[in-house]
Amino acid sequence: MDAAKIEELEAKIATLTAKLTLYETIPSVRSSYNAPPMQNLAAVPSQDSSLDGLSMLNASSQGSQPVSLPNGINIPPADSFDMTAFQLDLTSLSNPLLPATPSLSAMIAGTVSATAAPDLDFMEKFERVRRGGSAFHSPSPSDFTQLIDMSWPVRFPQPELLHHLVDTFFACVPHAKRVLHRPTFMNQLLKHPNSADFPAHVVLHAICATASLYSPLVTDSNERDMCNIGPDTLFNSAIATRRWNIEDPSDLRAPRPHTYANVNGKTKSMEQNGFGSKHADWCMDGWLEPARTGKRIVQLLQSQLIITWYFHSVGRTVDVGGCIRMITPLGLSAMDPWGPLSRQPYHTLVLTPEAPMPEQMEIFRNLFWLTYTNERVLTAGTVWPLVMQDDDISQLFPVRAKDFPGASIPIEIRQRLTTSKSLSTHPPEITDSFTLYIKACIHLGKVKTFNGRFKLKYESAGNVGDPRETTEFQMLDSAIQRFKISIPKNLCEFISIDGKVDPTLHMALLLPNVATILLHDPHANIESPDCTSAERILTAARAILDDVYKLAATSFDLLLLDHACSLGWSICATTLMRFLRVKILAGDQAETSRLCAEIQVARNLAPSVL
Repeated sequence: MDAAKIEELEAKIATLTAKLTLYETIPSVRSSYNAPPMQNLAAVPSQDSSLDGLSMLNASSQGSQPVSLPNGINIPPADSFDMTAFQLDLTSLSNPLLPATPSLSAMIAGTVSATAAPDLDFMEKFERVRRGGSAFHSPSPSDFTQLIDMSWPVRFPQPELLHHLVDTFFACVPHAKRVLHRPTFMNQLLKHPNSADFPAHVVLHAICATASLYSPLVTDSNERDMCNIGPDTLFNSAIATRRWNIEDPSDLRAPRPHTYANVNGKTKSMEQNGFGSKHADWCMDGWLEPARTGKRIVQLLQSQLIITWYFHSVGRTVDVGGCIRMITPLGLSAMDPWGPLSRQPYHTLVLTPEAPMPEQMEIFRNLFWLTYTNERVLTAGTVWPLVMQDDDISQLFPVRAKDFPGASIPIEIRQRLTTSKSLSTHPPEITDSFTLYIKACIHLGKVKTFNGRFKLKYESAGNVGDPRETTEFQMLDSAIQRFKISIPKNLCEFISIDGKVDPTLHMALLLPNVATILLHDPHANIESPDCTSAERILTAARAILDDVYKLAATSFDLLLLDHACSLGWSICATTLMRFLRVKILAGDQAETSRLCAEIQVARNLAPSVL
């Protein structure tokens, strides 16, 4: 039995165990949203006293004045409560923990099948929500007046909705299972909210924000206004967003004189009252205090990674630096015995546990490499220098998804960034789509570093000339080509024979073409038919477009891709537009028509995910 099947069974067992516990321990008193059982509330230390509803209720019971909660909700005085309102017949609850969305796991289990027949009712609701309809609105203050377990954090959605959002997060976000070990996390979620084993609030807020982008049960009325900013604002890179006129959303041809910060500010103002934005803000607000004290620092890193994905998806400023600043003290970039020289043991120099379990160590590796890839991809379209340098990294590449986290892979056969030919050799026992994605990001980072340092390194020394004639440029260009050629045959296509789409493999195949364009674009003379760089960037742009055609031939929902792929799409369209201008001026009607059709395909990608 493979690891994925075992993981699925463990999650089902955990759910059934929780349901049985609820039926046996609280047969008569329940809230309208099935709050967790009230067991030894006073004996368990509160994880976040500022959000502890129990203390609020106690305060209310001391007098006749109502108590105001942090989010503006008022708890009436104790003598005004009618406890009969909290009686609920247990037999009326068909599922005490999870919402009735069986089609979600069936439709999006691991990788998504492009050919399986989806549940019509679910898809109907999902499509209605995506187009601006309504299936479930953000809870109003009146929804909280029927709480029975006042220890449930008031900023969290109802437990059944929270469980649905967590399930949606693991099912829809490409790297979710790399950040969190799903069976372990689901078991922690069944603990009492005041338990030390309950997930950190910042992690749950980050999950709620990110999962709200995918869930058909959470909508906000102002999402339609956000869609009017521009066709790629919600699924964007900074490069693409700069092209649109924010003042006139209907005029997509007009030049946009505004800065990206203005676009980001207007986007945030439009969605600041939305469900996802509130949870994102609560995540950031709740992050500061634990960061100062050093408590649950690994979970803080997990929350930062997750919320970074949300901010990128909705067009808000992305701060990858928060993750990087935590990676360093945790010591996740290095691995003993390849750490720094010191007379002290390596574990005394960092904040990670002295002897972490193998499962923990694999999660640490995943967190490091996801932070590394985030920086490479999200800053690829900028001139900002990279913070994490390859020369300082000795961490092993992660294991395959099907081996995570329990399989023991001998360290002798595992690769590191400094392993000889690690970027062009891919042993099958340690290689999957995530491994290739990391290696593609390494090439992308090398291109960015070369472009950023060339003038300082060569021109300041008086070696002015064509960068393409330098040994460094030629080695980098050939390394990218070797990587593309060396990809194993079983990983050459991101759409499998049975129609399943692998979003991570799609990124792994997309980024080498992006790297080629970024490397040759500054030197391409589009008007010259003999320019090698011009030929290379056009070939790479059309290779990106070929993958788009493959996606268009399926029923796969583009929203389920890694949203960072918009970087490749925007660079592809920008490259094609440079060639279009030249062909128009040259009067080449055939090539002009072809390029116009190709640009239109790239231009229509973003609206298709809204």
